[in-house]
Amino acid sequence: MRQKSIILLFLLLLAGQYSQAILVRFPTLTGVVGDTLTVPLYVDDDLTGKGVMSFQFDIGYTSTNVRFLGASTVGTISSGFNELTVKTNVDYSTIVGAGSAALTGKGILLNIKLVLLYSATSLVFRNTTTSNYFNEGNPIMTFTNGYISINAKPVIYVSPATAVLNIGESQQFSTWGGTTPYTWSVSDNTMATITTGGLLKVLKSGLVKVIAKDAKGYQGESGNIDCRSFMATFRDTSFYQNNYIEIPLDFKNLDATPMLAGKFVFSFTESVISFDSLIIANSILAGNASVERSKQAGKVTVSFAASQAIINSGTIFKLRFKIADIAGGASSITIDEAIINETQIPKWRNGYFTIKALPAIYMSPGSAEMYSGDKKQFTVSGGTAPYTWEVENPSMATTTSNGYLTAISGGVTKLLVKDTYGSKTSCPITIYDTWVNVRDSLVILSQQLLTLTLPIDLGIIPEGKGVFSLSGKAMSSFAKIDSIKVNAMGTLTENWQLVNRFNKNQSTFALSGVNPITLAGKIANIVFYFNKTLAVGDAFYVDCNELMLNEGSPNVKVKSGYITIKSIVSELKDVQNERISVFPNPTISNIQLKGIEGKANLSLFGIDGKLLITKQFTENEAISVSSLPKGIYTLKIQTATGVVEKKLVKN
Repeated sequence: MRQKSIILLFLLLLAGQYSQAILVRFPTLTGVVGDTLTVPLYVDDDLTGKGVMSFQFDIGYTSTNVRFLGASTVGTISSGFNELTVKTNVDYSTIVGAGSAALTGKGILLNIKLVLLYSATSLVFRNTTTSNYFNEGNPIMTFTNGYISINAKPVIYVSPATAVLNIGESQQFSTWGGTTPYTWSVSDNTMATITTGGLLKVLKSGLVKVIAKDAKGYQGESGNIDCRSFMATFRDTSFYQNNYIEIPLDFKNLDATPMLAGKFVFSFTESVISFDSLIIANSILAGNASVERSKQAGKVTVSFAASQAIINSGTIFKLRFKIADIAGGASSITIDEAIINETQIPKWRNGYFTIKALPAIYMSPGSAEMYSGDKKQFTVSGGTAPYTWEVENPSMATTTSNGYLTAISGGVTKLLVKDTYGSKTSCPITIYDTWVNVRDSLVILSQQLLTLTLPIDLGIIPEGKGVFSLSGKAMSSFAKIDSIKVNAMGTLTENWQLVNRFNKNQSTFALSGVNPITLAGKIANIVFYFNKTLAVGDAFYVDCNELMLNEGSPNVKVKSGYITIKSIVSELKDVQNERISVFPNPTISNIQLKGIEGKANLSLFGIDGKLLITKQFTENEAISVSSLPKGIYTLKIQTATGVVEKKLVKN
C-alpha cells in the first residue's frame, strides 16, 4: 500500500510539472520601410526538465505591411534542433521544429525575418493553443503578441540646398534625417572635394552636387552647387551728405578665362544716392573696350565689348553717385544682372552705402512728461554752438533760446534743437492737464460682504477745460474677483448718465453730464466683488490706463492702483457705526474718538489713498493731526467687532 502511494505522488508531481504554463512572446519593435528586421520569439520560463522535443507556431501578420522571409534557430536555445519547417500562407506562416534532445533554459527560441513594407503590423499567435504548442500540447503555453511600428524611410537632408561659390572657395555642409555617422561625397570629384566633416572646396567652374549617406545606407543630396570663374564685388562704403562718391566694381578672374564682353545691371535707392556718371579711367577696361551705359531712376545698365581678351583682375569701372542732402540714410547697391561672354555668370557681392551724418547732438532729458504750467530746463551736448531751440507745437509749450520749456496745454509735442551746421535732434514732450488716481490701498473687508469700493480721484482741472464726459475700462487679472462694476454714488458725477458693461475682470464704462466738472475730487467708484477664497495678504493691481476725459481733452495722466487685503473682519452693525464718533470734526490739531470699547486701531488715509497715520488708542485719547495739511481724510477704526470708516476734515 505504501509503494502505491509513492507511485501516485510521483505521477501527480510529474503531471503538475507538465501542466505548468510556459510564456512565449514576441517583443514590440520599431523599423523603417525597406528594412529587413529580425524578430526574436522569446520563451520567458525555464524549459529545463519539461521534456520539450518539438514545437509548432502559427504566426499571423499583415502581409501588405510586412513580407515573411523565413525563420532560423541559429544562436537560440533550439539551435540543436533539426532545420525548421516553414509553410507560408497569406497573412500567416506556420513554423515547426523538432530535435533529438529536450530543450533547456529560457530565452530566444527562434528568430523570424521580415521585410518591412508599410505602416505597422501585429505578430499574433493564431488560434492560441490550438495551433501553437510544445510536443503534442504539454507543457501548455501562454502567449503575448508582438507589435512592429514601421516608420517611413528617412529623408536625408543636405544644407545648404544650393550655393554659388567661386573657384577656391569653401562651404561647410550639414545633414540630418538619418542615422549617424554620415559619409560625404560629391557628384564630380574633378570639380570639388569634400572632407569627412562636410567641408566642400571648389576646384573648377561648373555644377556639382553634394551627397550625404547615413550609417544605414540612406542618402540625400543637395541641389546644384554653382561653381564660377568670376567674382564681382561692391565694397561697403559711406561718405558725407551732399557730396559725390566714386564706388568701384572690383573684378576677379580666378582661372584666367578670356573675357571679351560683359553686361551689368545695378539698382539702388534713388532718394539716397543718384547716379551721376561712369568712370573707366585706370580700370581694366581702359583703352581696350567700348562701353555703353543707360540709366533710369534707381537703376543703371553698363555694357562693354573688349577689343582684346582680358584675363587679368582689377577694378572694371567706377560708378559716381550724388549723395542726398539728408542727415542719414542708406542704400544697397545691388547687382541685378551680370553676364560675361554672353553665357558665363560671375558670383557677385552687393554693396551697402551709408550716408555719414553730421556730428550727432544729444538732448537731456531725452523725453519728458509735464503738467500744464510746469517748467523744465533742457540741455544739449555734441555738435557746434550756437544752438536754436523750438517747440513743434507752440500752442502746447514754449521754449527760451537756451532750452527752458514752459508747458501750456495738454497733448504730445516735440522739443527741437539744431546746431550751427544743421545737426539736429528732438525729444518727445507729453503734457498732461490733470491726473486721475486709483489709490494704492491697504484694505479691511467685511467677512460677510467681501466687497470693496475704491474711488477714482481727479486732480485740479485747468481753467476752461471742464469735464463733460468720462470713459474707460477698470481691469484686474486677480483671479479671486467675481466681478468689477463702476458706479458714481457719492462722487462728482453722481447725477451723470452712466453706461456700464461689466464681467469678471473688467468693467467698461462711460459717464456724461450737462454741467461740467471744474473741481478736483472723486469722480467715480470701482466696486470689486470677491469670492470666498479671498485671504488676508492677497494683493492685486487695478488698471485704468484707458481712461479718457472729453474724448481726450483735457489730457489726463492715469495712475493705476495696487490693493492689498490687510484684514477680513466680521460685519459691523449700523448701530456701532453710529455709536463711534470723531470730534472735533473739522479740527485744527487734535481729535478724539467716542464710543470705543477697550483698545482700537486707527488708520488715517489721504484723498489719494495713501496711508498717513496708524495708531492703537483708547476712548478719549488725543490723537494729533496738526502736521497734516488742510483737506479731507478717511479714518478707518478697527475694533474687536469690526471696522468703522469715518471722514475727517482738517482746517
